[in-house]
Amino acid sequence: MKKFLHSVFTLLICGSLTGCFPFTNIFEPTPDEIFGIHDGLLPQFDVAPDDSRIVFAHNSKGTVSIHSSDLSGNDPKRLTRPDKRWDHIHPVWSPDGAHIVFTAINKGRDSGHLMIMNADGTGLRPLTKPGKNRIDISPVFSPDGKHILYLSVTSDLSRSTLFMISTDGTRAERLHTGDHAVQEAAFSPDGKKVYFIRGRQFALNPKLFTMEFFEDKEQDIYVLDLATRKTEPLTSFTSIFGLFNLTFGNRPDTLLFINGDESTKIMSVSTNPPYETNGIDKKFLLPPLYELAVSRRSPDLVAVSAEQSLPSCMAYEIGILNLRTGQYLAVTDLQSDVSNLRFLNKSDRIIFAEDQSVAGMCSAEDEFMKPSYRFWIMNADGTDLREIPVRVKQNQ
Repeated sequence: MKKFLHSVFTLLICGSLTGCFPFTNIFEPTPDEIFGIHDGLLPQFDVAPDDSRIVFAHNSKGTVSIHSSDLSGNDPKRLTRPDKRWDHIHPVWSPDGAHIVFTAINKGRDSGHLMIMNADGTGLRPLTKPGKNRIDISPVFSPDGKHILYLSVTSDLSRSTLFMISTDGTRAERLHTGDHAVQEAAFSPDGKKVYFIRGRQFALNPKLFTMEFFEDKEQDIYVLDLATRKTEPLTSFTSIFGLFNLTFGNRPDTLLFINGDESTKIMSVSTNPPYETNGIDKKFLLPPLYELAVSRRSPDLVAVSAEQSLPSCMAYEIGILNLRTGQYLAVTDLQSDVSNLRFLNKSDRIIFAEDQSVAGMCSAEDEFMKPSYRFWIMNADGTDLREIPVRVKQNQ
């Protein structure tokens, strides 16, 4: 069976799963494979708070820059100029839509820092300082847009540190102590607390991965009160297979996440003591899940990336889980790999990325075709599925 897997840095940079990258050697992936960098459209994107535009990264002639378009693929704009020293990846929009933050990573893939710019590409400036053998990734805005969480990761993938910085680039503060690897972080809805996944090592998302890659990760979810600076654990899994996708669910006092130890199932933990943990989907007969996204308008609706076994390979399709009624509905049949699921902010339509090469690998003898991504948009029930034919403006 053909095997595809998800890189740890893809997970870290995005804060959620963003696709399967076919490594030519799963034990020694190349730096570009680790960061999900390849020719053409990259799968990571973000949507403006008013749902008017999409921002994404594109690799042209070996250089990655940031672009945007409307949700029909029209009105393309290039927001950053190609740079011979730095690639610009993984853009994130601020809550008010005024700014975009992204990671600038050098060609050697051993140094990276955060950059911030106005939504139209003007006012570009460094947010964090470049450091040798450290890469700043996975920015997350506070609800009021005044602060940003990010991970500063060693280039050998051995450790990461959680920081918070003001959007003006001042007051960078380390938020945890100890020799650990922080994998994901999220603000509480009121911005007063930070929730994060911490373990001894990074954990790779277990898409057809072997046990050896997950030994001794010992991951759990922690909460940090920003007023008192007190940190305490919410869970006591010491997870071997990893925890993923911290997401606030249909209640502001409930965190959803995926637990690889529970056959990659959705679980929840209360954000109030005594921090009770439950298996959300134990009553559902669901396939293994690798990503989740919660609707902002209808928070009982959860979109998931679900495993689908095909005769010659493994694919990942979108399903919709209703937390209130218990209904589960498979809504795509692309026989491919879908990732980076996002509900729009003002409707229940879903945008996602699809790696077309997975469908090709399912039918071809070559197990390692190059990734080839495109974006789709659809209603939450799978109707009105349309490709977003994003175009890249080369000269601007």
